[in-house]
Amino acid sequence: MEIGEERISKLEGGMSKLEGVVSQMDKRLDDMNKRFDDMNKRLNHLGEEISNLRGEMGDLRREMAANFRWTVALIFGMWVTIMGGIGGLITLVK
Repeated sequence: MEIGEERISKLEGGMSKLEGVVSQMDKRLDDMNKRFDDMNKRLNHLGEEISNLRGEMGDLRREMAANFRWTVALIFGMWVTIMGGIGGLITLVK
């Protein structure tokens, strides 16, 4: 059973269309892969930035805690001084 020239021509035309579609799909998939790679790089960079920020926040917390201790110590010292002064005045008045 022989296939006619017209039918072969149609098959070849269909095959060339399929090759074009497959080539276009390949290009699109490559573009998608590049986009995903770029997004992955951005996400990794953001993860590093978040880690850095967490470290800086920890440093700030430690610094705030140290400053709070100094503030409490100064207030306590002033309170003791004031109470001593008031106690001294009370003993002078008697």
